[in-house]
Amino acid sequence: MYTSWKVRFAAMLGLTAAMLFAYLLPTAVKGATDREVKEFMAKIQDGNADVRYATWRSAGKIGASAVVPLGELVAGKNRGVARAASEALNVIAHHASRPGATAEREAVSREFLKLLARGKPHATQVKGLELLALTAGDACVPPIARLLHDEKLRENARRALERIPGKASLQALIGVVKKVPEGFRPAVIHSLGQKGSTEALDVLVDCAESSNKAVALAAYSALSRIGEVHSRQPQPAFRWEDLSEREKRCVANAFVLFAEKRAVRGDREMALRIYRGVLAGAEEEHFKCAGLIGIGAFGSASDVEAMLPALSDESPVVRRVAMEALASLKGSDINAALEKAMETASPEVKDCLSKILSARK
Repeated sequence: MYTSWKVRFAAMLGLTAAMLFAYLLPTAVKGATDREVKEFMAKIQDGNADVRYATWRSAGKIGASAVVPLGELVAGKNRGVARAASEALNVIAHHASRPGATAEREAVSREFLKLLARGKPHATQVKGLELLALTAGDACVPPIARLLHDEKLRENARRALERIPGKASLQALIGVVKKVPEGFRPAVIHSLGQKGSTEALDVLVDCAESSNKAVALAAYSALSRIGEVHSRQPQPAFRWEDLSEREKRCVANAFVLFAEKRAVRGDREMALRIYRGVLAGAEEEHFKCAGLIGIGAFGSASDVEAMLPALSDESPVVRRVAMEALASLKGSDINAALEKAMETASPEVKDCLSKILSARK
């Protein structure tokens, strides 16, 4: 009796393992028949909008077989049919991107690549790139990357590569950033920042030293998004005084974001240096607030003096943030520094300091 139970139990475990193994295997792509595709395409072009709607909603089960004919309809003159075809392609892409549908996603991606062929209508090519951003893997990267040199499609190709995960898309963007026209280079640099990989640091530091301000500023922004320190600090080719107000805001935003990244990663010393610099040079309200908040989180008694002018700032928002930042400073010697500041402060600032000390107690 005992032995038979063991046998049955072992058999049950074996069956369970076999079922699990079968479940984890990638499912084979069962393509739609020619008849099903033909019927689907007829309905997607039906004169009745309700029929078209019901048809594109069910496009997932048709899959890769319908991609190319639907791509042709996207560029058609009948706007209702073109919209239905576009939505059907969306459904196919999302359906193929579901977990565990690797083979189906690859099959659909191969069909989307056909929409990029030379001679295809522009709208068809754009739709193909839009959906490859959802489904493509490393194998699809080379034909997409070639379109970075196509004036009409390069922006769509860039956005696709930005969203495609993996090393191939990253390396494609790194490899092309110095080869594309300067006017398009900031967009490629932006994509590298969005990728967030330290592998792009070398080329981004080079770009940060460009004499083209748009390229350099884009590189600083991308570096701040990655948030890692490079062994070589970029040497800008322009002076702060040469920047417009908008360009100065761009640089300040980059430094604030970089400080936030360093703080999150535990490098509070560098974050604090940046926050101090932002507060010292800030003229706009939100930068003053960013500097104050950062110093309030990581600063010490030595920062009190630099923070005091904000208590008499013309902006009530800056004044309130300054009070909160001073109240949040850590250290047993903060109160003594605040009390000392009260000795020479104006009546208005004294009142603020009194409230801060009260809040700290």
